[in-house]
Amino acid sequence: MIGYRQQNIPTARLYHPFVDQIAVSPAGTTQKRMTILDYLTDAAERSLPCPTNRQIADALRYQSEDSASSMVYRLRREGKILVNSVNSHSRTITIVATGKTTAPTRAGVNTPHRMAAE
Repeated sequence: MIGYRQQNIPTARLYHPFVDQIAVSPAGTTQKRMTILDYLTDAAERSLPCPTNRQIADALRYQSEDSASSMVYRLRREGKILVNSVNSHSRTITIVATGKTTAPTRAGVNTPHRMAAE
């Protein structure tokens, strides 16, 4: 059996066969990350507690919180958000473009967040 490296198939194609269909903004951020950024921006503007990865995944209908975690990590690496861990169970997120910050998540308290009606 020939491995994927020997077939000269790009790795992205192997794991993401529809990679050409993913919408990308002019700044290089995918539509999924932009949706999460909008969600976090809304929470920050309303001074709501920072949504957990589970809450982000549930609100945006992702299958796992790992997807949300990965997208938050990428937004941080792109410089669009700053993540401040208050303790092992709480964080705040600052939206770089606006300077607004979410309230810290209170440990053990479920704080569902719904986007404001547009």
